[in-house]
Amino acid sequence: MAAMAPPIHASYDPTDQIVFRLRLGDGIRRERLAYGMSSSELARRIGASRALVYRWEAGRNMPSAFYLERVALALRTPVETLLRDD
Repeated sequence: MAAMAPPIHASYDPTDQIVFRLRLGDGIRRERLAYGMSSSELARRIGASRALVYRWEAGRNMPSAFYLERVALALRTPVETLLRDD
């Protein structure tokens, strides 16, 4: 018997995840530029590809907790700052 997917909560809105990814991407880009760092340099410092950093900043993907912590450390900013909506 195939496992059933858990029920989705009635208040779940799939656009919430999209908005979160876009907000996080904007925060990464904002803080990276404020720090004066290129996307290539950020990628090198965190051990990721430049394409991956680009996808995060564009809101196409979301970094794992591992990479999110590395991004914050590389930019010398708390993770919460990356999530701020300016």
